[in-house]
Amino acid sequence: MSGIVSNPDGTYTRRIQFPTVPAEPNPNSPTTRVLSKDVPVNPETRTTARLFLPREALDLPTSKLPLVFYYHGGAFIYLSAASSSIHDFCSDMALQLRALVVSLEYRLAPEHRLPAAYDDAVHALHWIASTREEWVTEFTDLSSCFLMGTSAGGNLAYHAGLRACEDIGDRLQPLRIKGLILHHPFFGGSDRTGSELAIADDPILSLPGCDGGGVWRCPSAQTVTMCTAIQRWEKNLKIVTLEFGRWVGGSWLRVVSETL
Repeated sequence: MSGIVSNPDGTYTRRIQFPTVPAEPNPNSPTTRVLSKDVPVNPETRTTARLFLPREALDLPTSKLPLVFYYHGGAFIYLSAASSSIHDFCSDMALQLRALVVSLEYRLAPEHRLPAAYDDAVHALHWIASTREEWVTEFTDLSSCFLMGTSAGGNLAYHAGLRACEDIGDRLQPLRIKGLILHHPFFGGSDRTGSELAIADDPILSLPGCDGGGVWRCPSAQTVTMCTAIQRWEKNLKIVTLEFGRWVGGSWLRVVSETL
């Protein structure tokens, strides 16, 4: 993926830049039909969320809105909750669905390789279940929550939903997940799907280009080095090295189980 440059000091430069827009929390703005604001989620990881609230909800505070918890796309590498395309999409959803939309600003690779984004996706659900943020407590029905994601965000929504199933009970109350909305979810594996083969030479996102992003998304070679060092002390440890593309999609679990 040529859009990422690794700098000598260990930082990364994205050659592709996407325009961003600020949030608009002012209810007195005459042209604002959807209010938005940024709120902190996890100070330790510096994750935040951009909330979108239909302006009309201020006039009907007793009518609670459903919650759409949204994970943006971008190959786990690009975009943010402030990207203009993401902002406009979430704003339109809030208005047309009459829902509170929460767009998570999760950590991106390669600065924070997977599973950092997965951890952020799940932690944010615990945050929304316990936050005292006014738009959540005053206008939102947490018992009617839908997880939604586009592309890589669809992958995040899927995994967050699976991990949330492990926390059924008091840990996520009063949050209740009613369903998943996977919008063109980004999954990959060792076995190619029909759509992957059909667009293998796509000029915008080719199959080699998509697979090549694994070098930026997935755990680095340092992970293998660490496991090798541990193996010197623990003789029963088995090291399984997976090809790029197997890690994200879920087939890695089958590969590991077969190896063990």
